[in-house]
Amino acid sequence: EFLAFAADCFGVDRCMLGSDAPVSTQLGPGGSFSDWATQVNRVIGEDDWSAVSRTTAESFYLSGTRTLIALPR
Repeated sequence: EFLAFAADCFGVDRCMLGSDAPVSTQLGPGGSFSDWATQVNRVIGEDDWSAVSRTTAESFYLSGTRTLIALPR
């Protein structure tokens, strides 16, 4: 599953819960944001849930410093 792969590759401290709703709910796989969050929680697990659902976003958006990494081509 791509969620576990992303968390393993980048670490939960670089992953955050998000959505493109309402686009995905109408044109994509459907379901609510709550359904998506439940799926992410199930894959990530309770130990890392707070990082993915809250603290990673807080540290990125509220820290005042943002480091963007360019990926090799």
